[in-house]
Amino acid sequence: MIDRIFNRTIFLWASAIAITLFTVNPGMALLQRVNNMNEAYINCLKNENCADTKAINEARVYYMILSQLYPDYGRGAEMEGVCFLLLKQDRLAIKEFQEAIKHNPNLFWVSFELGKAFYREGHYAQALKCFQAILSQDDRTLFRKATLSTLRRLPEKTREALMLGLVDFIAKIKLGSYQMAIGCLIHQGNLIQAKSIIDLGLGNPQFRQNGFFILANRSWWEDDSRKAMLVRIDSTAYNKPVLHPWSYFIQPLKEVLYQ
Repeated sequence: MIDRIFNRTIFLWASAIAITLFTVNPGMALLQRVNNMNEAYINCLKNENCADTKAINEARVYYMILSQLYPDYGRGAEMEGVCFLLLKQDRLAIKEFQEAIKHNPNLFWVSFELGKAFYREGHYAQALKCFQAILSQDDRTLFRKATLSTLRRLPEKTREALMLGLVDFIAKIKLGSYQMAIGCLIHQGNLIQAKSIIDLGLGNPQFRQNGFFILANRSWWEDDSRKAMLVRIDSTAYNKPVLHPWSYFIQPLKEVLYQ
């Protein structure tokens, strides 16, 4: 009888501990959440006109937990920063982007978004460093970084589609970096160096025929043209974040767990 009571007590005690651990363990709770997650807020992040602050905040909490569980991964802090940008909280976005880059330097597109956040805050010198860091790397290096920081265990067809998407993605980041670097230098009053960035863009075969550079080069020394160019660049700084082709997927946690 005593043995039976003792065994039952041990069983209840062990069960209580197991339930408590499952309830308070953020890792197990997050795994459960991933399996039951509603993808509505993920789609919200992809929506160009997203204004659903509740959905964005739900996404932010998910990525906050992810960054706490796997800080070295970087993607949790990256996407939490994206959520802060969408909520127009640039200073908090800056903090998260810096955290993401610290843990995963391959996330070069995060440097681009960090630069834009600095730009909007009026910190042009810090913003310029972010854009110049991207422009100093060739496409092959950026492609390798993007590949290293992306899902590795994908079906072959999915991987091929991703590779094609990365080429366009890198071109978009580099073009934006050229434009934003020019904007930083104009705001700083450094017109000579700004012109050198325009020449650099025109010297890049990828952007030689780009309308922005052709127009900028043609009318650079006209004050009205520079003002018009700044309006265009400033609007680019407020554009929706340029998400990595796989950033908005529900996969980030699974990538970490199963790589």
